[in-house]
Amino acid sequence: MHISGKSIRNVDKYLWDFEEGEKFHVGFKASAKHFPELILYGFSTDTSEAQAIIPRPLRKITSFNANGCWRVDKTLPREARTFEMEYHCVDWHGDDHYGTCYHTRQCYQRRLLPPLSVELTLSTGLLVSPTLVYTQNQKNLIKHIINMFLEMFGECETLSIECISKNSTTTKKLPWTVLPKGKYPWEKAKEHLDLVMDAVPERQKVVISNRHECIAGYIPDFLAYGDQGFWGYVVYGFTGKDIFVFESNRPDNATYIFRGIWEEASKLSKAEILGNNLHEARIIHTGNWRRDISLILK
Repeated sequence: MHISGKSIRNVDKYLWDFEEGEKFHVGFKASAKHFPELILYGFSTDTSEAQAIIPRPLRKITSFNANGCWRVDKTLPREARTFEMEYHCVDWHGDDHYGTCYHTRQCYQRRLLPPLSVELTLSTGLLVSPTLVYTQNQKNLIKHIINMFLEMFGECETLSIECISKNSTTTKKLPWTVLPKGKYPWEKAKEHLDLVMDAVPERQKVVISNRHECIAGYIPDFLAYGDQGFWGYVVYGFTGKDIFVFESNRPDNATYIFRGIWEEASKLSKAEILGNNLHEARIIHTGNWRRDISLILK
């Protein structure tokens, strides 16, 4: 997936086409116009051999990567800290005097966060990260590396373990936040729905939450929630059955069922999807709703 911008916060949004535990790289295809930036960060223009270096600490992310940073802890008592300063003064005879003086003052305590010291490898014009693994434990490292690329070049992309571009056909226009693949029973699914459910009126939360719990009880293998025009919608994907359930958090709405066109439907607006009858079924929220959902998902 191509990533551009100043920085990212949520890595899941950019890695949804990778399986949990899958290995991959973050990379950037450099051309001749990028040589000034590469030289600035310490790379050589001689690309006949692979180069693996820690980029020069020029800005915030590359500086933390190379040198670490100090984190102030204001919950602890202040401590005396001495600062060394150079001075220059002129006496009444007009003579210059130079030297070193020391000044002590009370400061907040701080601790050093050690540098991550991530090396980037440049070979045949491709700048890549070390091998990464899409796991919970590595998410902070993945975010750091992506943000380092964005700080250096303003863009990067996710690559397979073979350093081949792994493009997603739906990412660029996708008005959804798609969570990583894996089983989503209700206990796991509800952890991700707090933001969506927060907009639901309090008197209707129980009813709407029960509908989501019912669908999640069939264990979907991916989950997505809508942004932009799809705000308030949740998609439950049952890829093995080729069924995709669009559930709304609005009380006076319906559940929409799609088959086989999730990628295509994702590129369209809400009006285009619903207005052109691209869905296979529309289940009204009535007393028969659970029965109708069961007939489809079983």
